[in-house]
Amino acid sequence: MRLTVSPRHSPDQAPLRQAQLPVAVWTLQVQLANALVVLSSTTEDGEIEVRISFGYKHDEDGYYRLQTVRYESLEVTQEIMQAEVAANPLTEKELQSRRYALRSCRTRSQDIPSFHITMVDDDDEELKSRNNVLITIEEMDEKGNVISSKLIEPDNTIIMPSEKMTVIADGSEMVEELDDVETVVVQTDRGSLRGSSKISAVGNKYYSFQGIPYAKPPLGNLRFKEKPPPVHPTEIRTSISPSSAVELNTTSALANYATESPREPDPWEGVRDVIKEKPSCVQATLILGNIIGSEDCLYLNVYTTQLANGSDSVAQKPVMVWIHGGAWQTGSGSPSMYGPDYLLEEGVVVVTINYRLGVIGFLSVNGSDVSGNAGLKDQVAALRWVKANIAQFGGDPDGVTIFGESAGGAAVHYHLLSPLSEGLFQRAISQSGSATNPTAFFDSTHERAFRLGKALGHQTSDSQNLVDFFRSVPINTLVSNQNKGLTEQESERPLAASFIPTTEYPVKGEDVYLPDSPWKLLESRQFKKLPFITGINRDEGIVTVLTLSGRYFHQLSQLDSIQQLVKDDLEDKKNQGGSVPKKEVETVTVTTSQGILRGSINTSSIGQQYYSFQGIRYAQPPVGPLRFKLLATDPEVPDSIASTSRFVHEAAPLKPKSWNGTRDAIAEGASCAQQGKGSEDCLFLNVFTTQIPLSSDESELLPVMVWIHGGAFQSGSGSASFYGPDYLLGEGVIVVTFNYRLGVLGFLSVNDSDVAGNAGLKDQVAALRWVNANIARFGGNPNKVTIFGESAGGAGIHYQVLSPLSEGLFHQAISQSGAAINPTAFFESTNERAFRLGLALGLETNDGQKLVDFFRTLPAAQLIASQNKGLTEEESEKALAAAFIPTTEFKVKGEDTFLPDAPWKLLKSGQFKKIPYITGVNQNEGFIGLMGISTPAQLNKTLNDFERVLPFNLGLKKGSKMSLQVAEKVKQFYFGDRPITLQSIYDFVDLQTDIMYAGGCHRVTNQSLAHSANSIYNYQFTYSGRLNQHKSGDEIIKVVMHGDDLNYIFYKPGLLDTLSEDSTEMKVLHQIVKINPSKEMDVIWAPATQTNRYFLRIDANLTQQKDLEKQRMAFWDEIYLNLEL
Repeated sequence: MRLTVSPRHSPDQAPLRQAQLPVAVWTLQVQLANALVVLSSTTEDGEIEVRISFGYKHDEDGYYRLQTVRYESLEVTQEIMQAEVAANPLTEKELQSRRYALRSCRTRSQDIPSFHITMVDDDDEELKSRNNVLITIEEMDEKGNVISSKLIEPDNTIIMPSEKMTVIADGSEMVEELDDVETVVVQTDRGSLRGSSKISAVGNKYYSFQGIPYAKPPLGNLRFKEKPPPVHPTEIRTSISPSSAVELNTTSALANYATESPREPDPWEGVRDVIKEKPSCVQATLILGNIIGSEDCLYLNVYTTQLANGSDSVAQKPVMVWIHGGAWQTGSGSPSMYGPDYLLEEGVVVVTINYRLGVIGFLSVNGSDVSGNAGLKDQVAALRWVKANIAQFGGDPDGVTIFGESAGGAAVHYHLLSPLSEGLFQRAISQSGSATNPTAFFDSTHERAFRLGKALGHQTSDSQNLVDFFRSVPINTLVSNQNKGLTEQESERPLAASFIPTTEYPVKGEDVYLPDSPWKLLESRQFKKLPFITGINRDEGIVTVLTLSGRYFHQLSQLDSIQQLVKDDLEDKKNQGGSVPKKEVETVTVTTSQGILRGSINTSSIGQQYYSFQGIRYAQPPVGPLRFKLLATDPEVPDSIASTSRFVHEAAPLKPKSWNGTRDAIAEGASCAQQGKGSEDCLFLNVFTTQIPLSSDESELLPVMVWIHGGAFQSGSGSASFYGPDYLLGEGVIVVTFNYRLGVLGFLSVNDSDVAGNAGLKDQVAALRWVNANIARFGGNPNKVTIFGESAGGAGIHYQVLSPLSEGLFHQAISQSGAAINPTAFFESTNERAFRLGLALGLETNDGQKLVDFFRTLPAAQLIASQNKGLTEEESEKALAAAFIPTTEFKVKGEDTFLPDAPWKLLKSGQFKKIPYITGVNQNEGFIGLMGISTPAQLNKTLNDFERVLPFNLGLKKGSKMSLQVAEKVKQFYFGDRPITLQSIYDFVDLQTDIMYAGGCHRVTNQSLAHSANSIYNYQFTYSGRLNQHKSGDEIIKVVMHGDDLNYIFYKPGLLDTLSEDSTEMKVLHQIVKINPSKEMDVIWAPATQTNRYFLRIDANLTQQKDLEKQRMAFWDEIYLNLEL
């Protein structure tokens, strides 16, 4: 193959210039397409370096700097390509003279990689269409003769991370206008850095340098450690003593490995931009459990109010180096969490850093080349960088204070104990952290490593073999499973984590960071004798009941002390979401049917006082034998019979027990057990109200809105950190949010057992019953209850409309992006899935009750981690596939049934509540159908496998004649005869939107209108603004995705800080929370009818329109009609 890149510009246009730009490292595995410039060469240590340069573009608005990307291979095998490459030359002659060898490189998995670079500039249409280049790919035979040639017009495909590719700045724009910021240049020992000037929160100017590399990226074979380049075995130099030689046995397999401290980054030419922060180190988020960050993460940030610029006359300022917390598993040095503003006012230079976390940072395996504590050694490397360079930023290298909180505080203590950080700092402050704390040290994590290997399918007793296996495992897989190294007993401990600091195993030729356990080093006085501040907060112990909040470091008592030092966007929101308040909370009491509750008095983000009651039990905990269901004695059965438990019903979970005295309802209860978090004791709700009634006069009571959260029936909670009530309270309503059981614990259904199914939906009924019985005491009208929800929550709303069990408990309903008939919201029978899960967990049986009893003996975390093993391979390929979701229930004697039939059958027969019902979707919901697709190959497979995307509820067996016919019909409708490529992605999004969301909304409207006139209202949300849920994570995608409407309904701390009251986003927000077709609005919103399918388009302005996606909906009507569904 040969890649030819030619410039294309008009004579009156300034030519593109060669770019000598900062280089970020990605690993090698992307598809060859859309590169503007390719440069490659072989490095001295045998690695191939390939640079994709986007150069400079000049127009009347100024210069744009475009990023350069570098790829590094692990091993060079054979030469298969030649490239004619132009570095944006000024002349055609230069273009023709530049030739470089581009070699094939193989990863450890023996994949043959190719290149795929994409770039989108939202503001520059010429650049967006890439009209300034032509790209030709030529196929050549073995003799180099061209046998075919293809011109590629660059497209606007999306940058997607894969298992072998890490995006440098996930979701950030790749183009920035230089004129937007004032810049400043500083010379370091590796090269020149360009930072920016900013204005602090207190109005003073400072200089910001973000994303400075302090070590080489620990990628590929360097995962878990860093290996210096091979040197002569008799003269291996260590980082602690550069001139000393280390005696080494040259026959050892480790002969060429010296210190494990990270290597310094390579020097660079020109000026490197450090204006934007780099990715955090790879980690699993503690809220959603999704994997974020990158292995290429060893960066630091410097903030200063003065620069030396080589001058000796500038008085150097003290330096404070911050080490973040996060239980050694999460966090970063990001200014969004640790803004320097307040500290800079005290005349210091501030440095924050990233370091490796979890299994990547703290794996330790005896008998291998991984001794452990790589994350702490990263910190040493960062401190060495500070020692060598901070003077150029106006800092005193001999006046360094290290400080940190929680795990960061423990790390500070470790540096006092370690010989490797000798002389790198002069003072230390440990906030709420110590190396001897139970969660800061484990004597040996060796066995945990082998348990993790076994859990990932690799059984071995060979340590090096285990480490090599871990290096071959995709990073997302490794990190998401890291806590499978824990025993069941270990996992029950607060803040339990498999891989944390440990005593290191010796690796020949390597310096040791931690030569002994921390308490032994303390006892023997082997620590630095320098000023040390250490302390705690009064109520630190709240951290041991993490499950009461469902979150870690964003709302714990430890955070209070940080917020006094470091700017935090949540500073004035401390009572939100159950965090321990920094000052005494004003309280208020309400008497419920079970007892007295004490809530708190808060002020909303819009300045309104309201009363908050969080963590209210609405049912007894479904634990032990009550897992999967809750038994309530049937009132018509005598106690003597009921005590045998033969006659029970599952109409709803047991009411909570009454209590004496006053119970606090100031902090949230635990979220329900889900991947990586939560508790089985989770049936809690929250009430937010602006009035506590003095009388029971119904005329004074406010309407009530009860929210049901989404999360694919697998995750989520009613937490105020996601669903803040502020905006809705301003509209004169009472807001209720709650948790319900999820996944296998909420939706197991096994024939011939005592588990009928849909326990999670029955939890919702129990919460609504509590509201009906108690909400008047909070100022709410039990006869004016609207239930509303989004995604799975929207489907939950629809299920309540269909179910006889919730009769009379609500009076209006709103389904946002969800319907019970959506493919991911219902499965006819999950019975077989339950038995497949049992087999995967070690029980082979055909006895339904025996299977359920077995499941009740397993730890909840194990069940949840394995629950999708109930899926077949074909089922698991579907978007958002989950084994346990709502289903038609099996009959259990004595139990009421929540869902007596399939939802579409109930709809067709008119068995649903005839109440006002709003149902609608977002414009580009289908982007969620790309979830789990991480490589171009996966995307191409999805785009070209139409049977794979057909919805479950068509009832078609993959490979059958009918399935193939329908798949071809779908392909023709959405794509015609056009070739399906990455350029087709938006057509694919339309397809997924219709299958997963819009089609369900449309068919619910059709069936409902056949039985209920003038009560169905439709909408479409089309506004793309800064509050959209996914904008912060993917600003280059101008679409309205699944969940993008939520931030216009619920308050999220920090989101409004950058918006003015007269912004379009605030206008849309105010419009949405006021939408109510039963009240007078600025726009007419008529209900849908058989003849006129009116819908409300929600954008910068509200407009009523007709026939939402009429042609697409008619297509699916025909499909379902032909299949008699």
